[in-house]
Amino acid sequence: MLATDVSMLLVTLEYDPAQMQGPPFSVTEQEVHALYGDHYRIERVLAFDALPESPRFRQRGLRWLDEKVFLLKRQGSQGAVGSPGHPDRRSGSR
Repeated sequence: MLATDVSMLLVTLEYDPAQMQGPPFSVTEQEVHALYGDHYRIERVLAFDALPESPRFRQRGLRWLDEKVFLLKRQGSQGAVGSPGHPDRRSGSR
């Protein structure tokens, strides 16, 4: 069974792409909403300056680096496929 009501954590890094070419690639909060917003409720749960604890990125030329964590919850989910609460549940015995 594939659960449709699973929540996910998404961790992104955001920086000025003119200062460094990825990977890892810079992903903005706007991109997260554009990519996932139609199907997930998106909540930013954490954002912090990650550059002080990431000297390798400073060595690659970054002047700022934000790390963000998002909680994604599927919109309109009704349980796992095949579960009693899911609309695809088949009735009858086998």
